[in-house]
Amino acid sequence: MQQNHSPLPWSYGHNIIDAKGISVQVDVLCVGKRMGGEVNAQFIVQACNAHGILLQACKDALYYLRQCEMDFSLPPSAKTMKDILSEAIAKVEGK
Repeated sequence: MQQNHSPLPWSYGHNIIDAKGISVQVDVLCVGKRMGGEVNAQFIVQACNAHGILLQACKDALYYLRQCEMDFSLPPSAKTMKDILSEAIAKVEGK
């Protein structure tokens, strides 16, 4: 059973807040200022808010490389990039 996360975009003030203004529970990851909690919270907010557009960019880049591969002989670096993009997409999608 897949659970949905709190709606984006999130923001950070004293707590991480979702788009509905509800505090997002991330206490395990953000343990106080002295342990980097504030920086971690800001990082989490930025990563979560960028998640969708970064995933789509990876998918678009992979699609483009595959299309080019059908018409041209691509250099080995393009194969490496395809592998990196495929792995990143699989991790994000939990595969």
